[in-house]
Amino acid sequence: MIAREEDTGFFRANIQELNGIMKLVKSTDKLDDSRIRYRENAALLIEKTRALPQDELIALWKFLANDCSLVVISTPDLDAAYRIFSVLNNRSLDLAPIDILKAQVLGLIRSVEGKILSRTYAKLWSQIEFSLGRDAFGELFCHIRSIYAKKKQKSILVKEVQDYLTEYKKSIYLIDNVIKPYADV
Repeated sequence: MIAREEDTGFFRANIQELNGIMKLVKSTDKLDDSRIRYRENAALLIEKTRALPQDELIALWKFLANDCSLVVISTPDLDAAYRIFSVLNNRSLDLAPIDILKAQVLGLIRSVEGKILSRTYAKLWSQIEFSLGRDAFGELFCHIRSIYAKKKQKSILVKEVQDYLTEYKKSIYLIDNVIKPYADV
């Protein structure tokens, strides 16, 4: 498993290293969004497995070791990755508006500007989201939508961002001149 670049060291130390999960769960350190999720998921896994009778726990681990597979999906380019991402997520949990906006905005960069620029802006997007926190980053889009629309929200956020932000189809301009400056404020 590969974590986001910002979380690579944390993931290695707290998930992949021997006894890392137990240290993470016992830790009282203040963590940022993605790292909190790692701790919450690790704690839930430990809680649920401890509640199982011994025979069920053994059966679970045998099942995981012998009957489960991790499927890695590789795509030739980001366009295909975004299509697969959308299809897979349509069959499970709803995406947050910022997930949809990210896929659309970064997908436009890839199709117009190429791989290198797309990766640069994907990294910038992640840095902005990481610095604000996931919830605050989502709220940022609500505020930006309000600034541009100059009226109350009447539809879903993604649609209104698309409708009111004239820069929406100009992804690089949108990130450089709208999202990043408002995030900095």
